[in-house]
Formats: sequence, C-alpha cells, structure tokens
Amino acid sequence: MVVQTPTQSPRQVDAWEAKTPRNAREIEAQSTLIRQKVRNRPESSASSLDKQVAQLSKGAQQMAHKMTLMMEKMNSLQEALEGANKRKSRKRRYVRIEETLTVGDVQEVLAEQASSSRGDGESASKRVRGERRCGRCKQTGHNAHTCAIKVDNASDSDGSYG
Repeated sequence: MVVQTPTQSPRQVDAWEAKTPRNAREIEAQSTLIRQKVRNRPESSASSLDKQVAQLSKGAQQMAHKMTLMMEKMNSLQEALEGANKRKSRKRRYVRIEETLTVGDVQEVLAEQASSSRGDGESASKRVRGERRCGRCKQTGHNAHTCAIKVDNASDSDGSYG
C-alpha cells in the first residue's frame, strides 16, 4: 500500500476584480461585494466596517448622480452656445425700405455685390448712417428740443396731463 497526500483543490477564483466604478450601479455592486467579503472573514468586525462601507457607497452614489446631472446640463449649455454662435455669425442682409427696385435694379445690385466679393482690391463699402434730423422741422443740425420753431398744439395747452 502506497500512502499519498491528497492534492489540494485550487482555490475558488473570485469573479470580482477591484476596479474604479464608473456609475452608481457599479458603485452599489462593488460595495455589496465588499460587504459580503468582510462578513465572510472570521477575524473582522463586520458591523463597523459594514457601516463605513455603506456610508462610502452612499456618498459615491450621490457624487455619481450629481456628475450625471452636471454632464447633461453641460451638454445642453454647449448646444445652446453653438446655436447662439451660429446665429451671431450669420451674415445679415438689409432690405431697402425707402425706394422701390425694379428687376433690373436688383440685378445690377447683385452684380455689384458679386464683383466686390471677388476681391478686386476694393473693399465693400460700409453702411453709413444718415444725418439725424429734427422731429419738428426735419432739418439737420439740431433736434426737437433745440428747434427754433415753436409748435402750438391745442391738446398740449389745455393743462390736462394723462
């Protein structure tokens, strides 16, 4: 008879690996596994460690939820900013109000714009504001407060306000 020592069975490999959790579910799964490991160890005091792991898990979950909300808010703000930048950078075109244009006039204006945009060396003329005029006499050089012409209105002289 030959005496042999029994071979040791290989230790059971745990399915859990310590890695950084990326969301609240992974945090909860890791904290549950840590609590189970602590409870299974005979030499540890499970109650105090269990409370500490629970507190850590709760704090980490709150941070994960807040981070998710902040990421959503940041994405919505970035989209709004891109939309605002697109609106600001759009080229503005003005319609002439005071005069009527014929089809020929419009074609001439478009031809001028096309030739100036080709880069003939001349820059396109900037829009210049006309001189301000008086509201009473329609002349330039002064306004209605400094106008020499006095206007008598019957509705203004009756003394009733409002």
